Amino acid sequence: MHKKTFLKNISIPIFIFLISCNTQTRENLIVGTWLPIAPAGINAPQMHIKFLANKIAVAERNGQKPAPSDSVIYEIKNEGKTLVTTEKSGRIDEVEIVKLTAKDLILFSKKNQDTIRLIRE
Repeated sequence: MHKKTFLKNISIPIFIFLISCNTQTRENLIVGTWLPIAPAGINAPQMHIKFLANKIAVAERNGQKPAPSDSVIYEIKNEGKTLVTTEKSGRIDEVEIVKLTAKDLILFSKKNQDTIRLIRE
């Protein structure tokens, strides 16, 4: 009986720890430069999206200096399943994180019924 009680008491904190680590890992995984992939699987190098560690995402086009409107504040919510962006105008967008690995980022916009695929640069 003591063994079962011990395992039960220790399993709950471990489970909570693993969930919190998973969310933090997803937040760390998104940081970096991503390239959108065209539907035909063709790389679209003219645009880069940089997710910075300070929770700002910046879109760069054709190597030009980004305009102030090209940056948003981002947050990962819903246990790492949702990416929320807030523009300087106050507009908020949410997309579902379908896949996030060291190399791939797949997002789904319920609003537009569209899938967005990106690969890490």
